[in-house]
Amino acid sequence: MKKVQFLWVSIVVILMTMGLSSCGPKCKADGECNADCAIGEDPDCPIAPKEAVLSDLPGQGGINRTRLYADTVYFLQGRVYVNAGTELTIDAGTVIKGKPGSGNDAAALIVARGAKIHAVGTAEKPIIFTAEQDDLTDANDIPLTSGALWGGVVICGAAPLNTQPSELIFEGLASTETRAIYGGTNAADNSGEFIYVSIRHNGTEIGAGKEYNGLTLCGVGSGTQIHHVESYFSSDDAFEFFGGTVNTKYMSAVFPEDDAFDYDQGFNGNGQFWFAIQREDKGDRCGEYDGADTPENGTPFALPEIWNATYLGYTSATISRNTVIYRANGGGEHHNSIFLEATKGITIEETYDATDEDSYKRLNNGDLILSDNAFHNVAGGNLNKMLLVAPKGFNGQPDSATRVADANAVLYTYFTSNNNEILPASPLRGISRVAGAKALNPLTTTTISGATPTGTFFENVSYKGAFGTTNWLKGWTFLDKAAYLAD
Repeated sequence: MKKVQFLWVSIVVILMTMGLSSCGPKCKADGECNADCAIGEDPDCPIAPKEAVLSDLPGQGGINRTRLYADTVYFLQGRVYVNAGTELTIDAGTVIKGKPGSGNDAAALIVARGAKIHAVGTAEKPIIFTAEQDDLTDANDIPLTSGALWGGVVICGAAPLNTQPSELIFEGLASTETRAIYGGTNAADNSGEFIYVSIRHNGTEIGAGKEYNGLTLCGVGSGTQIHHVESYFSSDDAFEFFGGTVNTKYMSAVFPEDDAFDYDQGFNGNGQFWFAIQREDKGDRCGEYDGADTPENGTPFALPEIWNATYLGYTSATISRNTVIYRANGGGEHHNSIFLEATKGITIEETYDATDEDSYKRLNNGDLILSDNAFHNVAGGNLNKMLLVAPKGFNGQPDSATRVADANAVLYTYFTSNNNEILPASPLRGISRVAGAKALNPLTTTTISGATPTGTFFENVSYKGAFGTTNWLKGWTFLDKAAYLAD
């Protein structure tokens, strides 16, 4: 019996020794192989991750598994739905890769109304959605400016819209696809959690003129938890909100080819610590804030409250960009935010029809509030151009130059009387769009004091911008992985 025990112990020791000797130095934790080796993020790790395909079961059966593990790389094949009544759990550190394709073949994860997603990563183990060809052990394996390599992530909920009809199908999909219906009457609807997630290189075309965003939130309710989400190089918007009441924090929109943050259809959630950076050659607005589609006077009006944003645009002699636009009766609030590097300031649509509801009317009625914000190198630093009106549709000429002048005079006074300021020098510690340079530092050189938000959702900080003394982008984002961020 003792000989058998001795032999068994010897075998265990030999196996343990063999395991440790094959494990790279970065994989060791407390003398044992770190389980994180399996996700492919560590080039010293000898353990090849398992692979599995995520597909939609026949007959609209939905996703073919309900638990995704960090030791497996998953490949999205076409549109994959989490059906109503299903709950999908994604472990911290899991990697999901979208296969190439467009239209009906575009890879996307769509969480249906009535379903839940539990995607809870950590700063040390983020959940990553990226393209099939993306080698996560090499930050430079595909061009950093590659977008449209797969679709994106869509979450549908039952929170209110202001449209007619009050329920819609996600844009670009067939009217027969009932699993993409969103909207309802439950403002507190809960679609699960989406935390510490990085979405990369997405944005393939759904249909003519329609592309997937990084993360699209359709009628998502306030019971859903969303924070620490990065969208890197989406070929459309980084984040888009179609109605709903979901609250979000620590959101990072990096180099989208369209808008960074876009809301519409009566969105009424809250946001805090939103960061956007535009690339030099492409991209539209940091914020596109629409009120409604049809009708434009639909209720509830879009009146989200946003605190502590840092929007870093790019001034170009060939591309004219607004930092933010409000249109289609869009309202809302921006407080304690920093807007930098934009050809144009904040533009507010006025229809010049007294019977219409428009964004300029929202401002005059107290439904559009811009206070305690800071601007640098926006509209050439011209105070007269920080806030301007534009005609309906932002095309053509308004019917009266006098009315434009009167409205802009109102905005000039509004800007200064609501504690907004123009900064003569950049408040950021470092601005860079170069991978490997480690020169981007979005923290401010000194604290810029502002107001203090109230309400249970908001963190009660009184500084301006998305960052206090800690760079919350470090550790889990591709911006950090590709060495954009300063040490």
